Amino acid sequence: MKLKEQDFPRVIKAPEPEMELINWIKKESLPEELAKHGAILFRGFKHMTAEQLGELVKSVSTEEFYNEEESSPRDKIVGNIYTSTSYRADQEIFLHNENSYKNIFPGKLFFYCDCPAEEGGETPIADCRKIFNRLGKDVIDKFSDKKWMYVRNFIEGIGISWQEAFNTNDRSVVEKYCQEEDISFEWVDENSLRTRQVRSPFLRHPISNELSWFNHATFFNIGTLQEDIREALLSIYDVEDLSHNTFYGDGTQIEEDVLAELQGAYKSEAVDVQWEKGDLVILDNLLTAHARKSFKGKRSIMLAQVDPVIRSKLEQ
Repeated sequence: MKLKEQDFPRVIKAPEPEMELINWIKKESLPEELAKHGAILFRGFKHMTAEQLGELVKSVSTEEFYNEEESSPRDKIVGNIYTSTSYRADQEIFLHNENSYKNIFPGKLFFYCDCPAEEGGETPIADCRKIFNRLGKDVIDKFSDKKWMYVRNFIEGIGISWQEAFNTNDRSVVEKYCQEEDISFEWVDENSLRTRQVRSPFLRHPISNELSWFNHATFFNIGTLQEDIREALLSIYDVEDLSHNTFYGDGTQIEEDVLAELQGAYKSEAVDVQWEKGDLVILDNLLTAHARKSFKGKRSIMLAQVDPVIRSKLEQ
């Protein structure tokens, strides 16, 4: 679906050319606007540096979000401003909510287009309230009863190491973190760690009071990967040794038809943000999933994560 003026997300265009957004955005009541729309795109304002973006983010947020359990490679630019992802350009990234597997996750995400791709590189977004409403009662009931499980293997030389993800080389620090965050863990060998965490599949928004489909059950499932990548991984690893995979909370596999229904719900609600230089998209992370299409040429999208939310306050 293409972006339209009156459709999700809400689009706010600069009243005047070269207007500085930081001097204008303070007038907006972001929490309420985001709770209503889920996403806001600011377009046509004066281009910002990473430092200026950081100042803007601080002006409309209450607290920075410091990430642990990182699953996507990204680089720090300055302060709390990072690259959105360093994931390879020829691959697509499926729709997901940032850090939905954690007990504390960012409430707001700021995506800023410093340089759009020469070709492709759109950011699909989707309203997770509508995704929830698309799912059949049987699927909702089963996930409500069993919840969902995220199984992760930190294997030496593959993906992000446990040292990078937990920002430490000390096993005892990792173990303490896992115990505090309700994550079961086992050291598979000297340099490999396996973790499991069971989470609720949906949460109720603190302002709108609406239920939102908020999880990585589809994103991290081996069945969501491109067929060639999936087959290559399964030819090397047993299912239990995959870097990322998801199950029902009791450890049983999510059926193919259920996974297809989940994938279809996300795709049906997806709206492409086709970036223009200087665009700023602010997402309510609880209400809006985001993705990335493959691209060619240079692409620079900055990211800031703020306003931590405590999961236990929202679970049903």
